[in-house]
Amino acid sequence: MIENIEEHPVTGVGLGVDWEVHQPLAEAHDRRYVHFALLWYWLALGILGAIAYLLLLGSSLWTGRQVWRLHPDPVVQVCAIAAFGAFVALGVVELTATFTGVENRSTILVGALLGWLAAAWQDLPARRAATR
Repeated sequence: MIENIEEHPVTGVGLGVDWEVHQPLAEAHDRRYVHFALLWYWLALGILGAIAYLLLLGSSLWTGRQVWRLHPDPVVQVCAIAAFGAFVALGVVELTATFTGVENRSTILVGALLGWLAAAWQDLPARRAATR
């Protein structure tokens, strides 16, 4: 798999494209899956996909923290810190398995959580005052 990234470091091999086996594998399994999310994004989408994954994870953590610290509604604050914890947990879990982008159910859940964070971010008093 690493050989595939070395052959296509910028563009990746593409979504849904099997990666080539360069050394014999101990067992037969799906060759479109990688057990480390960052490598999956790099393999499928190239270096820009890996950077986008890291930026998405980092910006969701930053936004969750900002909403938690700055939002006046305590219920929204609790939900924001829970979202922060969920993204920390997702980052830890995706060190050994890839769910976001590969598994439809978790991808939809992450998208919904990101949508909620974006709405809560837009509802911050400083953001509302700046848009008036």
